[in-house]
Amino acid sequence: MAQELINIGALADDGTGDTIRNAGRKINANFTEFFALSVVASDIRFEQNNIVSKSSNADIVLKPSGTGNIVFPALTVEDNNIKMTRSNDDLKITANGSGKVVIDGIGFAGTSIVGTDSTTININENLIVEGTLNAGAPTLSSAVTINSTLDVTGATTLSTLTVSGASSFVGTTTIDNLTFNDNIIGTSSNADLNLSPGGTGVVNVSNLTIDSSMNLTDNVIKVTRSDDDFVLSANGTGSVQVSKIDMNEGTVDNVVIGGSTPAAGTFTSLAFTGTSIVADGVTVTDNTITANRSNDNIEFAANGSGVVQINAFSLPNADGSTGQVIRTDGSKALSFITSPVLLGVSDIQDNSTTISFQDTQVIDHVTATGSHNRIESGSVVQDSFATSKYDSAWYFTVNRDDSSDELEVTKHSVVHNNSDAFISTSIEAKTGTNNHVVSSAEINTGSVQLVGTGSSPENSVSFYRIGLGDDDSTGYSGEDEAAVVINTDVDSASEVIDSFAHGSFRGAKYYISVNNASKTECSNIECSVVHNGTTAFISTYNIVNTGNNDLITLTAAINGSNVEVSAAGLEPNLRVHAYRIILADNEADRTSQNINVIGNVTVSSATTTLDTFSTGTYQAAHYVIVAHNASEGHSSICEAAVVSDGTNAFVAQYGLNSTKGSDQILLTVGHAGSTTTLSATSTSGGSTTVNAYRVSLTRAGGASSASATLDSVSATTYRSAKYNVQVVDSNGGNFEIFEANVVHDGTTAYVSTFGGTGTSTGLITVSADIDSGNLRLIGTINNTNDHVVKVVRRVIET
Repeated sequence: MAQELINIGALADDGTGDTIRNAGRKINANFTEFFALSVVASDIRFEQNNIVSKSSNADIVLKPSGTGNIVFPALTVEDNNIKMTRSNDDLKITANGSGKVVIDGIGFAGTSIVGTDSTTININENLIVEGTLNAGAPTLSSAVTINSTLDVTGATTLSTLTVSGASSFVGTTTIDNLTFNDNIIGTSSNADLNLSPGGTGVVNVSNLTIDSSMNLTDNVIKVTRSDDDFVLSANGTGSVQVSKIDMNEGTVDNVVIGGSTPAAGTFTSLAFTGTSIVADGVTVTDNTITANRSNDNIEFAANGSGVVQINAFSLPNADGSTGQVIRTDGSKALSFITSPVLLGVSDIQDNSTTISFQDTQVIDHVTATGSHNRIESGSVVQDSFATSKYDSAWYFTVNRDDSSDELEVTKHSVVHNNSDAFISTSIEAKTGTNNHVVSSAEINTGSVQLVGTGSSPENSVSFYRIGLGDDDSTGYSGEDEAAVVINTDVDSASEVIDSFAHGSFRGAKYYISVNNASKTECSNIECSVVHNGTTAFISTYNIVNTGNNDLITLTAAINGSNVEVSAAGLEPNLRVHAYRIILADNEADRTSQNINVIGNVTVSSATTTLDTFSTGTYQAAHYVIVAHNASEGHSSICEAAVVSDGTNAFVAQYGLNSTKGSDQILLTVGHAGSTTTLSATSTSGGSTTVNAYRVSLTRAGGASSASATLDSVSATTYRSAKYNVQVVDSNGGNFEIFEANVVHDGTTAYVSTFGGTGTSTGLITVSADIDSGNLRLIGTINNTNDHVVKVVRRVIET
């Protein structure tokens, strides 16, 4: 029923309100409704600030509706949980006076926990004590972790105890078979006390006294009782071993080593003078042994049938007969033999020489120069190297047609797999229209050969060679700008094979040799890298494979302060060798026999001279060139080959790698007088800085003959010589033998040949002269095949 309201009218006594009877009815109806409410009909009543139950011994139950809780200003009662309403508040339950807070038989009085029924309080789970634990006589049967101070005043039995803080035990504490009392650690009856560290740990004791008579402190072991001996005694057949002994003042008193009765010892001391050891009669300095008494011998004597060995050569242990000589058996065993020839005023020797139109001069472990002075229509070997020395080689060559005096510059990339050789020829720049030497590669008797066939009757060639591969070049130190980079295990994951500071260098050219040993495959790769200070760019070209597939992919990036060149193998376990030429924006001019560095030329849109060389000295050159324009923020690297016949000059520019995506510099050449000029213009405008690295190439006219010294002896010592001469032209299949007599008068040498026979005669022409005090026998050939000449010489003294 809804509440009924009494109408009291608009004004007092205006006659519009409810009658007294009707108002009383409404009051009664409202009270009937009120007293019917469960709250009024319940046993609960409110007396001042108390809530009480009218029923005797009745509970007062607070029951919220649904998921609601009983909430007080600071407490919330949620189901069977009491929790704080305000954040971070403490829950405090406080007894009055000497009363206790009792929870199911456990009483809390101040800082004490007691059993209200005077029985034992059991802690049945792990106990962690963060503060100080004071225990009378505790027995801890489960795991107890104590992270702070533990004070135990009575006897304590511990089963498993972990203590991470400081602990104090008063009285005797027993842990398993150990007892602890004050500063004494004891054991149960007759038990040893073992200190055993875990793993590689050690027992570290700073100061240890044993049996009150032996003390170990730091690295000193000493006896502590007055006048006690220091005894080291081994057990049974064992011995006492000491790696080093320091005896005071170098003496041993009152001891005979190995004797049974003590006696004074007598010793001969070694004297040390600087870095030398001086004994009686012998001085040892570094790796030299010398006798120190006047005219003394140094004697080595083996025992019995033993022999004296020097560098593994075994000397005879008995003398030979008169006139015998010592001979080796090839296995370093020396013995006496009777020689069939022993001469007094004459001498017999032999020598072998190859007469060739080809010549190679090794510069270092990686680079070499070479030439072949006559290449006709037949094939000749221009250069060769052992298959075990290099996997790969690059040749910068200048060819000359000696019939027309035309020249060309080329580059060969040669790679092999131990069975076959492969070649790629590029960058041909010519002074005329004639074809020149056609080059190929092959393997013959363990050597890789660069073979040339002349397109005209008379040709010649010079080259600069870079070799990489099998025969390692670790630690290579060549030209200042050049280095060798080696990574012996490149797999499929990309990894850095080289890096350089981008603040110091602008770009680099790489010649790369890759070896896949598992498949006996090799690959030659050329690439160039340049950067603009933010991004690195790489260009890969001129790849030559011995197999059907490439072996690596190359990338470049800037990482921190470095430009990094990375390789990812397309096969596992690849060995990568790289020859790197690196250039900065501010190179200094430098000149050496084969290499020139052109430093810091500022180029604009107008033609600017970059480099010059005399055609009387060089006829061709190969360039690596870097450029940078700071205003534009772009850089580039390229290569160029230049050749000149003394009248005209020609250039081939290639291998461009530019951060702007197009040419940054364009090259031209000219010739005037005896000078060839290489010039550049910049598409980036003024203030383009250009630096370059030049390999210089020389090719004078070829030769119709080749000569070599077959033998040379002192003209002062010997008056005459007699030679047996053998000539082998293996390519032509020709062989010859003859004799030659040579005599001189101190100024002029005279030679006579006779008794020749073979498949062909006249394979070489011999002559003789006196040069720098030596009598020489000289051989000359006209056939372009190599001729191997061996001579046996007998000379007679003057």
